[in-house]
Amino acid sequence: MIDFDTFVEWAENRLGDIRITGEEIRANSIFHPTRSDTKFRLWMKPSGDTKKGERHDGVYHCFDTDQKGTLIGLVMIVDKCSYGDACVTVGGGGNLAKLEQKVREFFENKPFTLEELQTTLTLPPSIPLTYKSTDYTVIDACLMLEKRKIPLDGLFLGTEGKYKNRIIIPYYDRDGNLIYFNTRAMGKGAKYLGPEKDIGVGKDDVIYMHQWPKLGEKVYLTEGEFDAMTLNLCGFYGAAVGGKNLSEKQIGFLKGYDICLALDSDKAGKTGLMKMYHKFRENGVLNMTYITPPKTNDIKDWNSLYQETDTVFVQTYIERNEKKLTERDFFNMSFEFIKV
Repeated sequence: MIDFDTFVEWAENRLGDIRITGEEIRANSIFHPTRSDTKFRLWMKPSGDTKKGERHDGVYHCFDTDQKGTLIGLVMIVDKCSYGDACVTVGGGGNLAKLEQKVREFFENKPFTLEELQTTLTLPPSIPLTYKSTDYTVIDACLMLEKRKIPLDGLFLGTEGKYKNRIIIPYYDRDGNLIYFNTRAMGKGAKYLGPEKDIGVGKDDVIYMHQWPKLGEKVYLTEGEFDAMTLNLCGFYGAAVGGKNLSEKQIGFLKGYDICLALDSDKAGKTGLMKMYHKFRENGVLNMTYITPPKTNDIKDWNSLYQETDTVFVQTYIERNEKKLTERDFFNMSFEFIKV
């Protein structure tokens, strides 16, 4: 828990004039490119209790840009410091031991596991994708993946129920145990469809990796599984989070890896990149790189780039264009989305 008086002192030193009303603090917004119209537009609450529950790291919300997060994350941004240093800065002496323990636990060098979920997940009724099949729907699925240059090995076609005639993409942990699956439509209907959360695990509890690398390797984080598969084919460790949002459990999977955010090049992809960067920083991950595919009428993601080119082109493009993601990049991207 953040010490209120300690945080007030920090806010006065860093943010200038502040206004205190009960447990809430207001200051001028630091997230807007102009400062003239941001008087007391940054709302902060060290106690962290909100409608969605209790946040021990406190919460803030910028009413100009809709930027929001934890106060520990705010301290990290303003002071350009680590999660542990931010905890010490505003935690107060009485909470120091507890905060240091939290930091040690967070940075323990082991990946998150699904043991506590106790899921007994199995694949739905399905058959392997192969050109040897006499089922024309299977052949159609094979042709669809061939166009995308995606190998058939390990992929299936649903044969019954809501997953019928959908491509099934299994998720495995590092020991080869099935932990989840996603399905991809071949025609009309929801593009992606996974199992209901009541099985004990949802898509925000898992990471898709075709191959789990050793800790310390670089992982390229994509939105979808086909993009992750594409980067694997091109010599990188691709991982998919199933969209443009990132959960704390997914961050737990990624502890111990170097992270490159490799989202789509469209506006939604850039929004997702900003969200993920902020989420990682909130959880103490400060050093990241990023890369987006070139944006053209025909290309917006890694698989479409791969379809138009080849392995060597994708490798060379990433090696030449991957950049360190800095706080300045984050703010520049944020300003692009501000409505004047």
